[in-house]
Amino acid sequence: MAEDVKVAIDHVVKILADALTKRKEEGIELERTSRNFWSKVKKRITEDTANKMESNPEDTATQESLKTDLEEMMKTQNGKMGVVVFLYNQGIEL
Repeated sequence: MAEDVKVAIDHVVKILADALTKRKEEGIELERTSRNFWSKVKKRITEDTANKMESNPEDTATQESLKTDLEEMMKTQNGKMGVVVFLYNQGIEL
């Protein structure tokens, strides 16, 4: 896998894990761009991974599972564009 794809996936997992942790622990709702992206991602990853990310986002094994699912998602052009747009909206340029 290309290095830039790994970097992108790492950024996405960190952003989502942080946002989902805040939502779980502090009751802070996800910001609009994160919420919309997470809704799209949940539909394309395994149900088990999505449920684990929502219940225990800080778990390293769960984050690794999300990385694996995102790698599969990134094999499609639509998946790549979704990740690039999400990162751009978060202020991260690759």
